[in-house]
Amino acid sequence: MDIINEYLNKIKEEDDSDDDMKAKPAKIGVDLDGTLAFYNGWEGHDKIGKPIPKMMARVKKWISQGKTIVIFTARAHGGERYKTPIRQWVKDNGLPDLEITNVKTPDMKEIWDDRAIQVKVNTGDPVL
Repeated sequence: MDIINEYLNKIKEEDDSDDDMKAKPAKIGVDLDGTLAFYNGWEGHDKIGKPIPKMMARVKKWISQGKTIVIFTARAHGGERYKTPIRQWVKDNGLPDLEITNVKTPDMKEIWDDRAIQVKVNTGDPVL
């Protein structure tokens, strides 16, 4: 009987965590290099290009609307050594402290990236 109760409690915890995920505000992932900042090839983890005005304006508008923005960049794979210059760039360019990650999460409703190709849901066909 204890095993059954443990199992039922575990299922309830998983269900509750799913509810927590549904309650979280949706995030918009924004790539750094080539999307939010000019990029002309890798120059080092501490070298980040100037802001791309159109995308920077878009991100600032989203923030003013209360949307949650995440810097979604492959650079984040390098840990804090790579994230520190990104945080400074974000601050220097008038953005608030934003989450920085290279991990796509279920609460990301959009990802803005210069390399991504969108596909139609459940088809594998590109959206062109």
